[in-house]
Amino acid sequence: LPRGPSTDGANGNGSTNGFLRGGRLVIPIDHDLSTGNDDQAPLDDADRKAERRYIYDSSVSRIRAVLRRTAGLQQQQPAESSRQVYRFSGWRVDVTAREVLAPSGSRVAMTAAEFDLLYALCEHPNRVLTRDQLIGLTHGPVEGPHERSIDTLISRLRQKMETDVGSPRLIQTVRSEGYMFSAQVARR
Repeated sequence: LPRGPSTDGANGNGSTNGFLRGGRLVIPIDHDLSTGNDDQAPLDDADRKAERRYIYDSSVSRIRAVLRRTAGLQQQQPAESSRQVYRFSGWRVDVTAREVLAPSGSRVAMTAAEFDLLYALCEHPNRVLTRDQLIGLTHGPVEGPHERSIDTLISRLRQKMETDVGSPRLIQTVRSEGYMFSAQVARR
């Protein structure tokens, strides 16, 4: 028969096979003991319950330890030197934070697709980009009638960024070619 813990935590030969936690005796048990083996009797329901509780407690402790170690990493903001920021015509596009600030300093809300398109335009200023090129830069290779979705995104960007949507200065249409981001972009 297996030797169980005594009330003082000793197993009869002077060594402890458990420890006290919060006034309870906790007995570390290998997870494969639930089936029993040649030199031990199979575990009864009470033993299985104690084993499950130990496995649960140790798992929770390990998870909490990992979360404590990684929490500091998540809270750290990227160093200012590692931030990718574009500036043009008073606008500020922070690629790292995925944030766009208007010349007034107010944050401009953008969808992920709008931001990706603006980022692609900032990467290629003063250069005509076809719809296919813009799709490749923002969505990856896509087939079908999706090239008109670029027109919709350009329209949305103009509504958010241009002072006069009727005669845009930042994002210009080049007939039969595509679009050009006509701004002096500074990358920092």
